[in-house]
Amino acid sequence: MGPVSAIMYEWDVPPEREQEFIDGCARGTRSIHQHCGSSGSRLHQAEDGRWVAYARWPSLDAHDRCTLDFVPELELMTESIAGPPRIMHRLRIVHDLLDEPRTT
Repeated sequence: MGPVSAIMYEWDVPPEREQEFIDGCARGTRSIHQHCGSSGSRLHQAEDGRWVAYARWPSLDAHDRCTLDFVPELELMTESIAGPPRIMHRLRIVHDLLDEPRTT
């Protein structure tokens, strides 16, 4: 296994589709965790309205091996976005000092 890694994604979502996107993202993340071994993700909304997710993976190779064809839960998310998702960064975590309470 390579070093712990993260991928940052960005999406544009029309305001009227935001709840569908949020629900689809949560369901898809759970399925990807179960089938591909990801460590989950955090979804954020930027001040300008764009959506950004930070997904943790055991390695970048594990992310690359994961195919999303089996994840019907992502359909709701992908149908709600305006344009394709963008991978912003592929990151190798050097140290992790994040310590904050869990939120839902």
